[in-house]
Amino acid sequence: MSRVSQSAWAIVIGSAMIAGGNVAARALDNRPSPPVVAAVPAQPPVVVAPVEIAPQAAPAAPAAASVPAAPAAVATAQVPFAICDINKVAEKLLAGPRYQQRITAKQQEIQAQLKPLEDRMNTAREKLQAFTNPAELPPEAQAILADGQQAQQEYQPLFGRLQAEAEQFLAGINYEAHREVNASIDAIAAQRGFMYVFASRSIDGEQPPTAITAFVQRALARPVLTFPKQADITADVLADLKLE
Repeated sequence: MSRVSQSAWAIVIGSAMIAGGNVAARALDNRPSPPVVAAVPAQPPVVVAPVEIAPQAAPAAPAAASVPAAPAAVATAQVPFAICDINKVAEKLLAGPRYQQRITAKQQEIQAQLKPLEDRMNTAREKLQAFTNPAELPPEAQAILADGQQAQQEYQPLFGRLQAEAEQFLAGINYEAHREVNASIDAIAAQRGFMYVFASRSIDGEQPPTAITAFVQRALARPVLTFPKQADITADVLADLKLE
């Protein structure tokens, strides 16, 4: 029987102008003559020793406020984000009996619709092998050939329709499993005080990929490369869903 492919799976300075007006000194004209004063003997000049004026020291700048140093380690409760390997959890969930029973039932449903046509094609092929000269078939052999060809013509569009139906079913069941995992992630994050949870695939226990496509898929599924180990809640989610 032909196999139905499965796919699972994602930023004034306002310049103030100060008008400086030049103030002109005005001369006082027509001042009255000073009164005549009798001559007074001149006094010897007083010698004043020069006084050195030390430059005034600039005011000291205000002391900068001290900033406490950041702690060397961050406690788990202060880490705002967490990591979860949602693909790993969803794969385990889909491999469990609850989802596998539904997948198996869908496969059997598709097989039941294809089998009658497959049987007709197989029967025609087996019967026609008994004739050594295909160019000269007796009437009964020609009827068998016509039935096999008719079954093949009916098989192709049916197979295409069922294949699309199977892909839609698998997309829906994967979406359902991811929603179930997300609900568990929300609960665990709320319990442990995480504000954000990033989906990032773990590299622990992973085997080297054998194809470039697999490597690219794994690389794209691992956007967070470094994080505190205590921020990984994958094990908690697996335990919450009773998968480990």
